[in-house]
Amino acid sequence: MDYLGRDNEKAKEYLLKSIEKENDPYSCKALAQVYTKEGNKEKADEMWHKALDTKDLSLKANVVKGMAKAKTEEGDYKAAHELDLWAAALKDSLHRQQKEENIKGRQELFDKERANEQLREERGHAIWMAAILTLLIAALAAWTIYKKRKNSRRMNALNEELEQKDSAIEQLQQENEQKGKELERLSRDMTGYEEKHEKLLAAGQRLYEEIVGGGNTLKWEKEDFVHFVRYYKLKHADFVRHLENDYDELTARQKVFMILYDMGMTDEEVMRTLVLSETSIRVNKTRIKGKKLSSDKSEEETVN
Repeated sequence: MDYLGRDNEKAKEYLLKSIEKENDPYSCKALAQVYTKEGNKEKADEMWHKALDTKDLSLKANVVKGMAKAKTEEGDYKAAHELDLWAAALKDSLHRQQKEENIKGRQELFDKERANEQLREERGHAIWMAAILTLLIAALAAWTIYKKRKNSRRMNALNEELEQKDSAIEQLQQENEQKGKELERLSRDMTGYEEKHEKLLAAGQRLYEEIVGGGNTLKWEKEDFVHFVRYYKLKHADFVRHLENDYDELTARQKVFMILYDMGMTDEEVMRTLVLSETSIRVNKTRIKGKKLSSDKSEEETVN
């Protein structure tokens, strides 16, 4: 765990040795994070699902949250949303479990209180008997006093224990309240994220339909190109991921340039849509080819 973030290869080496000895969910979760950063989706999914094999609801919720984050980075927003809902449900289950444990604790306190009542009744009975037997035997009276003191010490010890239990219960209740507030905040954040995501996709759809209808980007701002690419990714995820993975940091405008060709436009149509000259078209093609990370003849033909 200490190597994570500093030397992921070293961390992966030790984590693999760890799960060979014991299928520890924490090690599986850490390995899933390493594989996710490496882009090894298959191995990451395998480790995520192994990490789910735990009875610890808190750990399971964290694992599902990590899976949701990975799906978001992959662009699978539907799966990410479902995983977020699952994580929230797990946190609800954890909250219910803690609540049941609190109820059980209160029941134990109630049982002990009943025991205390019985002890008090016994003490009263002992005092009554002592008052009568004191007249008969002084020694028995002394023994009764001794018994009373012993019971008193026992009562004090039980009272101290009850006070400690009450303090622990109060602390658990405060923690549950804090977790409930955190869950509500996460729910609000998720709602806000979904609304923002829908607005961005709606903006991208409007721009896309504008281009399909023969419009141009003359009045577009920088964010409009980003919205257009995000919406196109929803329709053609493989092509947009190809632009993101196989090129060295294309700008949103350059991605739109490539997408227009993917939509089947000719050079003349791209010139009209992006309001570019023939020289600008050639310059854009040259710059984009310069950012290509691996050879791809079919893509070069598309750009040409």
